[in-house]
Amino acid sequence: MSTGAGARVKAALCELLFRCGAAALVRALNNRRRGNPVCILSAHRVADPAEPLSERDAADLARGCLSLPEFAQRIGWLRRRFHFASLEAYGRALAGGGTMGPNTVILTFDDGFRDVYRRAYPRLLADGIPFAVFLTTGWVGRDPLMLSEGDVREMARNGAGSSRGGRTA
Repeated sequence: MSTGAGARVKAALCELLFRCGAAALVRALNNRRRGNPVCILSAHRVADPAEPLSERDAADLARGCLSLPEFAQRIGWLRRRFHFASLEAYGRALAGGGTMGPNTVILTFDDGFRDVYRRAYPRLLADGIPFAVFLTTGWVGRDPLMLSEGDVREMARNGAGSSRGGRTA
């Protein structure tokens, strides 16, 4: 089974479990046992197969990098079922000895690839979804695949990584 087919089967199974209530039951039991754990989702890249792909893009897609349509689908699915929070809000909750609400998700991106700015950021900004980018600072502005300093500053100005980016707990 190809990676794309496997991901579709997994998504369909998750949807089925959600619709029949099994996922809610598992979450409720887990939340009761662990006090509303937070799910931190991490991604690296969001590639657009509608654009010409470099060898690197094609290889990353083959290894499980999200395509733009998959990213949009997953964000939509998550928005219907979970509450997005920022790392900043989570840190405040932990520092204050509290917990986050049930079904809380924090979205992060690793390394600082430029396609996060070009493809994910506009959707997340429009939807008011906070997110964090863990930058490989030595690569900022030094490689066309990576974020520029201007990209980082714009995302920070508009709330990426903070409660300004959207609903928080």
